[in-house]
Amino acid sequence: KSKTGIKELDYILHGGPGGGEVWMLMGDAKSGKSLGLIHFGIQAVKRFIPVLHFQLEGKIDEATDRYDSAYLGAKYDDVVMNEIPDDLMQRMYRTSERKSKRDLVVRGYTDWDTCSILDIERDYLELINQGYQFKLVIIDYMDLMKSRKNYTDERFRQQSIIRDIKSFAVKYNVLVWTATQANRGKEETRNDPDYVLTSKNLSEDYGKVRAIDGLVTINCTDEDYKRGVARLWLDQARMHKAKRLIRVRRVLNRSLFYVPSTKYGLYNINPVVIKKKLKKKKFKKSVK
Repeated sequence: KSKTGIKELDYILHGGPGGGEVWMLMGDAKSGKSLGLIHFGIQAVKRFIPVLHFQLEGKIDEATDRYDSAYLGAKYDDVVMNEIPDDLMQRMYRTSERKSKRDLVVRGYTDWDTCSILDIERDYLELINQGYQFKLVIIDYMDLMKSRKNYTDERFRQQSIIRDIKSFAVKYNVLVWTATQANRGKEETRNDPDYVLTSKNLSEDYGKVRAIDGLVTINCTDEDYKRGVARLWLDQARMHKAKRLIRVRRVLNRSLFYVPSTKYGLYNINPVVIKKKLKKKKFKKSVK
């Protein structure tokens, strides 16, 4: 089991997904899919579960900086500019003494549509032969992978890719987290606070979620984005009850996909100390 770090989701999944399973994040563009995958990687590293991350979108430095920002809770811009506060730097040094360099490996591919499941399997076996023991593999994200066969229809290409990923997960008994782009819906629907994206909204692309074990969608209106909140919809979960809504709070400038709710409320974007004046209650003496 590899906990997601999202308490409500881990409770439903009885501790989180396990080896041989493929789980997918789905959302609109810029909804936080990559950040969610990094969150799952961070939660695994914190629990001493080795992670192999394949970055197929953007630069590899962006992924590593996001990992540093999320792990330390530092601002992403400070990490990029190498201006991390001293207290966080000391925390990083203390953590690095307890952690191993084998806990997290990030592999990047600069050319689009050049990485297939064969490349991922080759890199995985190469590192395994060097002594690594990965339990979680993250692929960001499957839409950018190359299929082993040439397909003229995009539906068949994506179905082939996800089936290859599932075979890889079962063959090596590893948990795979990946992401996919949702079909862009109507603007008024996306900004509806009661609307959630499901597998039914994929229409012709529905085949790519048949082989997976779990599907979590990210739903975020423009107002939600400003407030730093999002709605996760557990659409599929093999062997578990699905169709569950989970509200999460995020701090995007610190690369935090999930911030546990406090007694001061879920929607406090910037945690603050709230002082309340407690009135002394007058207790009446009991009458004998």
